[in-house]
Amino acid sequence: MGLKIAVPKTTTEGERRVGVSPETVKKLTALGCAVSIEKGAGEGASFTDEMLASACGRLAAAEVSFARCRKAE
Repeated sequence: MGLKIAVPKTTTEGERRVGVSPETVKKLTALGCAVSIEKGAGEGASFTDEMLASACGRLAAAEVSFARCRKAE
């Protein structure tokens, strides 16, 4: 398996950016990366959970998202 990437939801007040877009998720998964995205991470940037998940990203609660990246396979 390739690189594991966790994308958290931004907690800074007024921050609207997110670490990935649906297009970026598609590119990363095409390269063999596993992308785990915290639920609601894209809301400020107008990316719904459905948009990010349909791009092959896994949606999860923050603690699950980061645990997937830390887990050795």
